[in-house]
Amino acid sequence: MTQDRQDNETTDEAQAENASPSLNKGFTERLAAIAVRGGVATVKTTKPVALIIAYTALSLYYLWCLPAVYFLNIPWYWFRVVLTIVFAIAVPAILIVFRKRKWSLWTAAGICLFFGIWFSLIPPSNNRNWMPEVARLPRVTINGDQATVENVRSFIYKTENDFIPRYRTETYDISELDEVDYILSYWDGNTKVAHSMLSFGFSDGKHLCVSVETRREKGEPQTGLRGLYNQYERIYILADESDLLLLRTNYRHEEVYVYPLKFDRTKAEKLLRRIFDHVDSLDYHPEFYNTIKHNCFTSVLRDVAIARGRPFDFDIRMLLNGLSDQMGYEKGWFDTKLDFANFKKLHHINQYVENDPDAFKNFSQKIRPWARKSGKRE
Repeated sequence: MTQDRQDNETTDEAQAENASPSLNKGFTERLAAIAVRGGVATVKTTKPVALIIAYTALSLYYLWCLPAVYFLNIPWYWFRVVLTIVFAIAVPAILIVFRKRKWSLWTAAGICLFFGIWFSLIPPSNNRNWMPEVARLPRVTINGDQATVENVRSFIYKTENDFIPRYRTETYDISELDEVDYILSYWDGNTKVAHSMLSFGFSDGKHLCVSVETRREKGEPQTGLRGLYNQYERIYILADESDLLLLRTNYRHEEVYVYPLKFDRTKAEKLLRRIFDHVDSLDYHPEFYNTIKHNCFTSVLRDVAIARGRPFDFDIRMLLNGLSDQMGYEKGWFDTKLDFANFKKLHHINQYVENDPDAFKNFSQKIRPWARKSGKRE
């Protein structure tokens, strides 16, 4: 009995060993089949994802192109309106009606690309029928430390839109620069967005105010959308403070703040020379204003960054420049011992001039009572 049991066990082991290659082979084949099916599934899954990405990108570009088509350099308004409507309907129609055709996506993308390239090739110009306040570009000639500026704006205002245009030629000694002010002007109750300017003060009492603005044509409205789509050229206005600031405090009734920056003569001179170079280059190489990339604040910030030799660290308040004074206070831009609330209150210049009928007389001195206290800044 014992011998029979051993023989049976030996036979079972032999059968198991003979069966194992077949089992292993079958298991391997099933694994291979699963792997192949998985690969096919991956390929099938990847294609729809790629199409979703392509359609999303095309949709975004199509939406960007809609205003671009409207703002093309076509002189007939009616034609631009009709073209925009046709474009707005044609692109989605191609994608919907011919969605099963392989060429529909490429055709729609090609139409968008055609108009996008056309729009991007429209050049800026200095030869347009400009509004009187931006009719003249300033020009700067530098000889050593002497900068002669033509077309310094010095308008005399009766109301916001009723003024006597005046321009003059003025010479500034860059080596006598002793003050740089950062200016914010808030309109229509805004607190997060403002117009940014700079003002340079000299030891002889002169002040030169710098404002980067849209150069609009006569009758052209000012909107953020037009600013995004290259409808305005960019101008650096060089003017008296009694022009740019008095206009805002007493006639537009904006809230204007003038903050003295910590003064570093080397950097201040480099900044002013940088601005003068840019001003002069615009006379020969006009540039577009852009609501986001090349506006009043980003243009000044870029000039300051070049003068200081390094870019600024990003701060969300760079996009909401009405908060840039608080940002500057926290980063140590200003020379003061006051807390921010009192510092801002002191430098709110409306309180010094808005009820003064002769505000234009000695305007730069009137708006700086902190500078009249033995030259001490607060």
